[in-house]
Amino acid sequence: MSNKTYLIESTLADYTAEEFSSVYNKLITQGIFNNSGDGTDLRVQEKGVPDMSVDVKLGACLVEITKATVSWMTINESNAITNIVIPDNAGGTNRVDAIIVRVDVDTEPNALKNNIMTIERVAGTGATALSDGAIQTAIGDDGFYRLANITVTPAATEIYDADIEDTRVIVKVENIDLDADNVNANYTKSFKHLWRGYATDPLPADLVEGDMWYNTTDDLIKYFDGTSILPLSIGDPDAATRTMVREGELIYAADSGGSDSYAISLSPAATGYVTGMVIHFKANTANTGSATLNINSLGAKTIKKHHDQDLDDNDIESGQIVTVVYDGTNFQMQSQKGNPNFYKTGNATWNGSSSGSQVISGIGFKPKMIVFRAAAVRYAGASRVVSTSHGAFDGTNNSCLQIYDSEFSPELNTSRSNDRCIDTRNRNASPDETIYNYAAVTAVSIDSFTLTWTHSGVGGNAIDFQWEVYG
Repeated sequence: MSNKTYLIESTLADYTAEEFSSVYNKLITQGIFNNSGDGTDLRVQEKGVPDMSVDVKLGACLVEITKATVSWMTINESNAITNIVIPDNAGGTNRVDAIIVRVDVDTEPNALKNNIMTIERVAGTGATALSDGAIQTAIGDDGFYRLANITVTPAATEIYDADIEDTRVIVKVENIDLDADNVNANYTKSFKHLWRGYATDPLPADLVEGDMWYNTTDDLIKYFDGTSILPLSIGDPDAATRTMVREGELIYAADSGGSDSYAISLSPAATGYVTGMVIHFKANTANTGSATLNINSLGAKTIKKHHDQDLDDNDIESGQIVTVVYDGTNFQMQSQKGNPNFYKTGNATWNGSSSGSQVISGIGFKPKMIVFRAAAVRYAGASRVVSTSHGAFDGTNNSCLQIYDSEFSPELNTSRSNDRCIDTRNRNASPDETIYNYAAVTAVSIDSFTLTWTHSGVGGNAIDFQWEVYG
């Protein structure tokens, strides 16, 4: 048999052992840890073959002691059945003995801490149970916890369970608000597992109402209310633990929505959208244009970039961690776009003698702005003058500036500025007539843009142009 006593104290330099222990003294009562789950811890019972002794089952309990005016809570553990001999009753009336866990306050613990706790009998003095004061007088200054009262009848030869009064009480936590509704300012609950560490929560099927434990992964004390596993709130029920803040679980979740309709579930659940709230999520699909985010089914809100602009294709990539801030109406994306800004330039030629479409491909991203510089021969004879054009497409509109005569006087196509980005004029020597060629950007995609050319006149010379694309 090995009986051990542990002193509850802090290892933090900020607190003395006395200060730390005082918290336990106020928080928890003396009693039995129901570690077995069936309520048999340190139970006093008749021997397998009844005689004038009783067996005390293994288990652990909390016992308060006082030494040098300081009160302490001690954890006392018995890891084997203890047999206690009950002397015969030679008197003429019943005698009620007490079985106690005794904690020696004067002996210094040895290396194994097994020299402090004993389980023993305190002799009764009459037919009624000993008072706590009477037991304290009998054992001096030592601490104790009563496990049972045993009634010994005159001339008894065996002790049976019917003679044993069980006085054990499971350890309790007192005066703690166990839920957010303040059910009772003096709520007292019995717990099966008190201050035990678990990396994962036990299964509800293995719990009984009132079980409490420390979750080492979540850094939370939790309890079972008979239906659900809940965090134990001492103070602010909404207070976050350092683990929750460090790991971001309050404001991060993986997306479970469909394309362009991102959806996440935070735990604990968000109850509403609040201006300034910051959210991180991992997208499971790339966006294809405007997209929304829905948190805990509160309603989809549009995700904007650059304050108030809708997303373009692939601004959010599959697997990307996206950070957004709610502005009261939309979510403004703060993280880097999956489709960053790009630049590319190139040269091309149009035949200058017909209308049609020309696709410039191989860009590698979707253009947002395209700048053009074009040149064409104005006269097709011995005398030649170059006609030039400078234009742009801003994602919506085409506009250009044309220089077309021998004096190189600029003419802004004010009447045609929004329908073309390239505008050149040729003139044949024979027949002597003006030839027009102009183009507008009519389509853009993730890898290309399309120019639609309009030609008037007979014949014409090739038009060389340079393009610059910005993404």
